[in-house]
Amino acid sequence: MSHPKHRFCKRLRIRFDVLATWSESPQGRLVRWAVGAVLAIVSLGLTAYGVAAGHPLKG
Repeated sequence: MSHPKHRFCKRLRIRFDVLATWSESPQGRLVRWAVGAVLAIVSLGLTAYGVAAGHPLKG
């Protein structure tokens, strides 16, 4: 019987392999693009809100 931690790592590695393969598919690329777009919009929104609230941008 294998050690539980070893089994968990193996399962996790299989899951990452599946995600890596899936992210190369057109649907995976679309999801990655959508997540990136949402994060960019949220970031821009927070920046605009900060400027509107009178907080200077620190760069």
